[in-house]
Amino acid sequence: MHTRAIILPTIALAALLASCKSTNTAGYLIDGDLAYTATQWPKAADNYEKYLTTREGDHRVRERLGNAYLNMGEYPKAVHELRLVHTQVPGNVKVTNALAEALFKAGKNDELYRLLRSEAVESQTEADWMRLGDYAIKLGDKDTAQTAYRSAAKVCAGRSIDPYIALFDYHRDLGQREEAIRNLRYAAWVDPNSSKVAERIKLAGVIDGPTFAQMPAEAGNWADKYAGQAGSVGSEPAEAPANPALPQGVKPSGKGAP
Repeated sequence: MHTRAIILPTIALAALLASCKSTNTAGYLIDGDLAYTATQWPKAADNYEKYLTTREGDHRVRERLGNAYLNMGEYPKAVHELRLVHTQVPGNVKVTNALAEALFKAGKNDELYRLLRSEAVESQTEADWMRLGDYAIKLGDKDTAQTAYRSAAKVCAGRSIDPYIALFDYHRDLGQREEAIRNLRYAAWVDPNSSKVAERIKLAGVIDGPTFAQMPAEAGNWADKYAGQAGSVGSEPAEAPANPALPQGVKPSGKGAP
């Protein structure tokens, strides 16, 4: 009888403690999300840290914790959290972008290159090659940047101006005018109505006549079928459909693909 009297209050106390713990956990999540939305990064990080002590597998919250640390300038902590999330949800573009920025800010250049190269080689998308090129530019690594931008041009098969605009800027900064203009001509062929192209034509001081635009070699897989695609800046393609199908095996990216 006495044993029963002792056990029942103990069970009730355990249930009460579990309920309180669950309530606290939910409270940390709510407070963390509110602080995160209000860009109150230290408060968000504090609540997310407490929440994750009992919910370690919640990669959404861990991603937010990493982003909070990134915005706080706590770059090593941001790298740690975002690296865990990247392992949990590989291929997530937002997570990869955040991790790349955290690695860059933390000065972990070797790991940054490993990450970006592996993503680009595996996905073979324009966006991933462009990201590698952009970070290489930030790090002053001209050779890697050029290779990455050329790879981006190759995988997008002449369907996006972004690699050619990047190569124009790259060669112009190096004083290589002929190469810069060549890539600008490619960009003009891909999208003759682009404001980016028009701005750089003006910057380069060239005449955008009917013979300026030039088909890039990468477009040869499908463009021969639509000979009317080429034209001067401001002209419309004569025969090509608005969105001809990509060559087999080419994956569209978010930046320049239809």
